[in-house]
Amino acid sequence: MTSFMIKAHENRPLHPSWNEDADCAFCRILRGELPASRVFENDKVIAILDIMPLRRGHTLVIPKVHIPKLSDLPPELAAAVGEAVSKVAHALTKALENSGLNVVCNQEYAQAVPHVHFHIIPAPKFGTSHGVDSTNEAVGGKAPLTHREMFAKEGQARGELDSEEAEILLTRIRARWTLFDKLYVYRGVVYIVTDHPSSIPDVRFIYSKAVDIKPGAEAEAERLPTDEDIKVISTKAAKSFLERRVLRVSTVFRITHYYHWSAELWYGFWRTYSSLEPSISEQGSTTLPPAGRIFFNHLDNHHWRDYASMNQWVLRSSFPSVTMEFIDDWRDRIEMGRPFVFERVVVADRSAAMLSFNYARYQRTAAAAFALPGSMSWWQPIRNNIVGFAGLDPAVGSGTSKTPVITYISRQNWGRRMLIPEHHEKLVQELYRLRDEYGYEVNVVEAENMSRLEQIRLAARTTILMGVHGNGLTSLLWMNPNPRSTVMEFFFPKGFAHDYEYTTRALGMVHYGFWNSEYFTSPGLPTPQYVEGFQGNEIPIDGEAVARLCVYRLSLDEEVDD
Repeated sequence: MTSFMIKAHENRPLHPSWNEDADCAFCRILRGELPASRVFENDKVIAILDIMPLRRGHTLVIPKVHIPKLSDLPPELAAAVGEAVSKVAHALTKALENSGLNVVCNQEYAQAVPHVHFHIIPAPKFGTSHGVDSTNEAVGGKAPLTHREMFAKEGQARGELDSEEAEILLTRIRARWTLFDKLYVYRGVVYIVTDHPSSIPDVRFIYSKAVDIKPGAEAEAERLPTDEDIKVISTKAAKSFLERRVLRVSTVFRITHYYHWSAELWYGFWRTYSSLEPSISEQGSTTLPPAGRIFFNHLDNHHWRDYASMNQWVLRSSFPSVTMEFIDDWRDRIEMGRPFVFERVVVADRSAAMLSFNYARYQRTAAAAFALPGSMSWWQPIRNNIVGFAGLDPAVGSGTSKTPVITYISRQNWGRRMLIPEHHEKLVQELYRLRDEYGYEVNVVEAENMSRLEQIRLAARTTILMGVHGNGLTSLLWMNPNPRSTVMEFFFPKGFAHDYEYTTRALGMVHYGFWNSEYFTSPGLPTPQYVEGFQGNEIPIDGEAVARLCVYRLSLDEEVDD
């Protein structure tokens, strides 16, 4: 398609403003003289939605210095532009659920604006009619389009960017877990200091009031922050009242709402922070400094611990030297009347994250962080620390040549969300048959009767983890992802929730949901719903179907060993 566009620019004279920026449209946007829908911005680069998009999501990545030609771009600025192209491309593929992209940078030839810029254009999806049909074969016996016809159709496909559509796109593209360098706090108000306010997402996507999360539009409005909670101010405005001696604090993590520590809060925090190092190795090696301080500014020091005492283990083994502050400590800082600057901060706010596109898709606040770039092995540093603290070699559970370990976490004595007793017994019988016939290690356990150490050690060795939808499946976090790693979750027929499915898939493992003998996996997932019977004690499961799928998954080592 791009070649047809370029063809139309043959013999076109150079733009008269190649060597000056007075009339450059991009420079005028940078000076604030023209409006633009800003997707991304830092001190060197800006990314905006194209006002005449070829396709939905068409974005331009532009250096802030007026340089007409790519060949004249200094190496350091080229590096900044390249990094921005990668970040924006990643965000677009996640927001639009489309991994196909055209990335183009024209120089003189086919260049409409004499200022270096990259086009990132989402490719058409198969089966859609948006844009131009570029197939070579004729439809209905008609001849293929000529270059001129193709270019004409491409032009017809372009239309002005609708302002409402732009807002929807920006909401989808921007993440809702927020990472800041130098965040100021003064008298309990959070200050974001910047001379590029358009680069900051709407603060409602960053922060909220500390009120209970309840359904309904009125309750949602009550959670939105005001200037008494968070403000975006310029450096000049900041100097007017932050000029007194600022107290500096190192790396910090803060939360305003407690939901679920390991699989949501910790998960989303580390996915956000690890985006700073998208080259984390399979062994979990990272140069990121550990979190130094955690703030619970609306919570006392008794209400972050869970009934199973797993939260404490996860916290202390992830970052052994971390310190914590709670609501009384926050009040102390307010009463001091002195501004504090936090050098690097991850702000996590559940209510704000619930406004994100990925939350709407998966009902997981951690999902919002996955719009950021990251390594396939992003979770390994946390997983390895926790497994290492449990006394095991972090490499345990890796590879496909060792004896597979099947772990069934039973809820049969829990009192809620249990299998039909006969189905439970049949499932156990089938799993033990696999042990006897194939030599698999099989563990049938009840998490409530295991110590924290026992749970982590077993999960770290597990190849296939299974059980009814419930807390016990959180142990999947300590599995070591490999081609055979699988989680099987049992639901009451027609019921489904994304919790463990999304968590499994985000680690690069395979999840199967079961409705008795029927099973499903991504992308063929049902719509989440809590049907009658979802929380009950008559959940059916076909043990033979589970066993067959186990054999299938554990036979993958015949294809390749990692």
